[in-house]
Amino acid sequence: LPYLLEGNRDTLQDLVEKAIFIDIAKGANLESDTLSKLERLVLLLSASNKITYEGLSKDLGISKSSVSLLLGYLEKADIIKRVYPFKAGKAGARKEWKYFFQVPAIRKLYAGKLVVPDSTTRGNMLEDIFASSFDPVFFSEVDFVYNGFLVEIGASKDFSQVKKSKERREKNLKKLVLHLGTTISQSENALKIPLYMFLLQR
Repeated sequence: LPYLLEGNRDTLQDLVEKAIFIDIAKGANLESDTLSKLERLVLLLSASNKITYEGLSKDLGISKSSVSLLLGYLEKADIIKRVYPFKAGKAGARKEWKYFFQVPAIRKLYAGKLVVPDSTTRGNMLEDIFASSFDPVFFSEVDFVYNGFLVEIGASKDFSQVKKSKERREKNLKKLVLHLGTTISQSENALKIPLYMFLLQR
């Protein structure tokens, strides 16, 4: 729904509220108080991709297991997408999953209700675009691992993070920097290309 980025905010707000207060409400048979917490959960998720069950539990005043259930409802409604850590196992089991918005415009709408810097929201939205566009995708110390690529994504990025990350030692991973510009460059075994070029491969 890219047109919603510049469209009427009320239209997008209505779509989210319909998904929560009609679709999820009917499917899960939830009470109004729980549905209000669902909308607040969307608000909290819009502020950052780095969330914890403990933090959400305290903010919403519910148990961690209830937080997990609410996140599951938002997943089934295709509002958010759960992304697992790269190299899940002993190292990954201690990490919590990350959640990204299937429609980045929803993040923009709700982050706009909070005091979140535009640069932070923009960066998170770029990650939303990537996470929602490819599968299977995993989050990493950089940003993502996808299809043999270690991916760093941002409006304006250099090669520093992909070169410093612990995953750089993975011999099978090609290092890729995606940015919003139009230039293509290379540094050692890392390639920097425009984001739109990578998205075209879908």
